[in-house]
Amino acid sequence: MSRERRREARYPYRLPITLKVGGGAQETISEDISYRGMFAITDEPPNMRQLISLSIKLPDDVAPLTTHAMTVFVLERGNRLGRTPGVGLQFYAMGGPVKANWEKFIDSVRRKLSPPVPETTPRQFVRYRLKLAVKPRSVDELVTLYTRDVSRGGMFLLTQKPLELGRQLAVDVFHPITDEVFTLACVVRRSSEGPPPGIGVEFHELDAEGRKAFGEFVHSALPELDDDDLELIESDDPQLE
Repeated sequence: MSRERRREARYPYRLPITLKVGGGAQETISEDISYRGMFAITDEPPNMRQLISLSIKLPDDVAPLTTHAMTVFVLERGNRLGRTPGVGLQFYAMGGPVKANWEKFIDSVRRKLSPPVPETTPRQFVRYRLKLAVKPRSVDELVTLYTRDVSRGGMFLLTQKPLELGRQLAVDVFHPITDEVFTLACVVRRSSEGPPPGIGVEFHELDAEGRKAFGEFVHSALPELDDDDLELIESDDPQLE
């Protein structure tokens, strides 16, 4: 089965929710939410890939929002990540007014939680101090490098091996929590002897949608936005039948 990791942003938000599995119901709260799912806190998670009924109480709404969701990730108590136990849920077959109401709510949360864009900045893109493993794809460069800082437009790679300016590279960037891989085409724009020594690369032929996806990939790797490892499942996935 083909798999892909979620690349959309998630937002820390506590919502009262009810998980309904079979004839039972479990009252709990969300830890974080996104356009396509949420992470629910629970010591008794449903089984993996189980279809459940989900009732969500939105602020100021009289009636709860009801939809279906699929269990796509489980964190048991005492997990190796030290995370709150719970379950990652991906909405299943959400549509119509329910989807519209949920997306409207997420839009409002995003506006409240997203940091304002600075009016002036010396760089085109905001940089983040973040260590990510990066592997060039060419045969003579099969070595793992690490980033010092990252933005939507480029990154600085720590390396003792100088590369000529203008050289093009294809690299795989690895998510530190989910092991998701983001492949990028880069061009070497500067070289520094340090400290620390390394090269600055600019992303090559990355359109606006790609920059947005990579920005969300970076945000989900930041410590304060620890990723919940949600695995996307398409509505036509044969294992849901």
